[in-house]
Amino acid sequence: MRVRLLMAAIAVLVLIGATGAAAQDASVIQYDSYGFSVAIPTPYEQVSLPMGQINGMLQSYKSNGLIYVVFATDDIRPVGSTARAALNMLAPQMNQAAAKAPALGLHTISGTTAQGAAAVGFGARVSEAQLNAQLQAAQGNKSKKSAMDWSSAIPAELRQMFGNDIYQAALMVPLTEAGRMIAGVAVVGPGSRSGELDGVVMSLMSILSIGKPSISSTPGNGQSGVSATPAPMRSLSSLKKGQIELIGKVSSLDKPNKCLNMMVSQVMSYGQSPVVLSPARLKKVFAKSIPADVKEGSLIVVVAADSGVGKPVTAETVKVVDSVEAK
Repeated sequence: MRVRLLMAAIAVLVLIGATGAAAQDASVIQYDSYGFSVAIPTPYEQVSLPMGQINGMLQSYKSNGLIYVVFATDDIRPVGSTARAALNMLAPQMNQAAAKAPALGLHTISGTTAQGAAAVGFGARVSEAQLNAQLQAAQGNKSKKSAMDWSSAIPAELRQMFGNDIYQAALMVPLTEAGRMIAGVAVVGPGSRSGELDGVVMSLMSILSIGKPSISSTPGNGQSGVSATPAPMRSLSSLKKGQIELIGKVSSLDKPNKCLNMMVSQVMSYGQSPVVLSPARLKKVFAKSIPADVKEGSLIVVVAADSGVGKPVTAETVKVVDSVEAK
């Protein structure tokens, strides 16, 4: 099993970070597009760190001397597995990695969401000496200086906050037991606090709520209020047997490779009525060509062969639509 976000974190062990919600005062942040919410200790500020790109969402916050990250992705391996099946393979993966780098203290962590869903993850401590020793060993000790030294491996923002001894813990949970989407939280802090941060991330996961929260919240886009479930849009396509119509917003775009990710808010199969998806679901779309007016945030309609729940589709048509046109 390989979760790209997780593997990137293991490779460098500090490229993602988050802090737990163990503080007495916390603010609930709702991620409507992915269907979950989590509480971050207050006061907090959203920060941008060079953590790379994932197929999904990743946001980081700074609070109480720690960096908090909340993420969601469906980029898991094996491709045909569910998120739960992939996470069930995490412990053997961690044990293998721990055996290769015992100095990191890599170990598995478990927890539960507010609804009692099982979450799994890892914790590890990394220092300048440990990381450089690991990287030099990977090179066969041919040089005293690693090709990727400490300064290039660890984001400067984290080194400025925590120095040369850093601890990271992360937990992940499937948003649905049969789907591929994973929601996760993590915590990065100084190595001197490693003894407490497993518990902090477990506390944060324990109040991660899948579905709409029952208390006042702030959406992940920073706007106030909770959005209501939208009314179904009218169908914009004449489907043939075996086809499906997807309506939603483009979340990421890769025109050179002729693919995009969209958050599908409505789906319609041949001979069926439109179905509103709340929360919206991530779908990867491949196409022979992507129209020039398709951009991130565009509302689009895609017609494709129905490949099944959670699987990418190859679009026969991709079209930008106006929200008024779809009503």
